[in-house]
Amino acid sequence: MRSLLALSLLTAAVSGCSTHQCDASSSDAGGGQVTEYAGTWTWQTSSLQSGWIPFNGNETIRFTLPSGFPSTSTPGFTLSAYVSTSDAGQTPEARGQFVQAAGQLAEFANVTEHSFTVLNDTCSDYYLRVVATVTVPTAPVDAGPDASHD
Repeated sequence: MRSLLALSLLTAAVSGCSTHQCDASSSDAGGGQVTEYAGTWTWQTSSLQSGWIPFNGNETIRFTLPSGFPSTSTPGFTLSAYVSTSDAGQTPEARGQFVQAAGQLAEFANVTEHSFTVLNDTCSDYYLRVVATVTVPTAPVDAGPDASHD
């Protein structure tokens, strides 16, 4: 009886790892939208309303920032990830139902000057939106000679 119980526990533990339900995968994401306003640059994979990227369990997605976008080494550069259980803008009932990802939901890694990866370190499928933001200081405007020296 004991050996039968031990065998059934061992079988249950092994079968959970062999279902291929959560095999690792990777992909490259392209595109995105860039805006610049008053020295603040923003790049986002999609709008808040639609176009979120399918983000399967145990998937790593590589992102490359567009040329001209400030480097990830620029002081104040931030990356934020958001996840939803559906493409946030495709259905009226899903609109606005998303969370800022933390921990295993979106792990940033392999950050270089103009690229990075995001890993969904869970076995659940989500939709992903990534936003990069940085404010580039502008040079002070030279107003000319000081009038007090006239």
